[in-house]
Amino acid sequence: MNIKAIIFDLDGTLVNSVRDYADTANDVLNSYDFPTHTLQDYQRFLGNGLVDFVQSILPACYEPGSRVFEKCLEQFKRTYTANCCNYTTLYTGIVDLLDELSSANVPLSLLTNKPQEMTLKVAQAYLDRWRFFHLMGYQGLFPQKPAPNAALHIAQSIGIAPNNIALVGGTPTDMHTARNAGMYGVGVAWGFRSVEELQEAGASKIVTEPKQIIDLVTNACVVG
Repeated sequence: MNIKAIIFDLDGTLVNSVRDYADTANDVLNSYDFPTHTLQDYQRFLGNGLVDFVQSILPACYEPGSRVFEKCLEQFKRTYTANCCNYTTLYTGIVDLLDELSSANVPLSLLTNKPQEMTLKVAQAYLDRWRFFHLMGYQGLFPQKPAPNAALHIAQSIGIAPNNIALVGGTPTDMHTARNAGMYGVGVAWGFRSVEELQEAGASKIVTEPKQIIDLVTNACVVG
């Protein structure tokens, strides 16, 4: 194993954003008198993109494309974008992790299924002090994770082979993406899913605290 670059997921990996998702989603559901969900529920709903998320929170009879679904989707986009930094925080240890990786000139990128506008707003609020070669949310340019296309695009653009890149995330979707892209999948135990789920999804390694990620990086290189 010779890890020379890292691709991070965002929600449930670098930032704990579940309360802002939950508050917004429950506001949308309340406006329709639909049942709401707990924080634990929302941890399970996140990871597969916004359409999948909204489908998870709505009663099953409202499918994508239906009038109610599309109205709820647009209401969520509008409200969450305005409130996505109310309670979101960096996980403990992430500042030190990113400081050390940056000091070692390890190329860092961000890849999330979160829509691009929301991704950039959160990244500007919490990650602006570090250099990320890519801040890639979902824009429609590539299929969403677990498809490998966006991860492979990052690898090509920074000039590092996929098998020399660690993809770090907190959901099975991230672990599947790593496997599909031929990357080293690192599951974080502090995220939204259990260690067992990450292992079943094929994680190459589980880390229980951010500083353990530093130990994965060898022969760090500078990408110009």
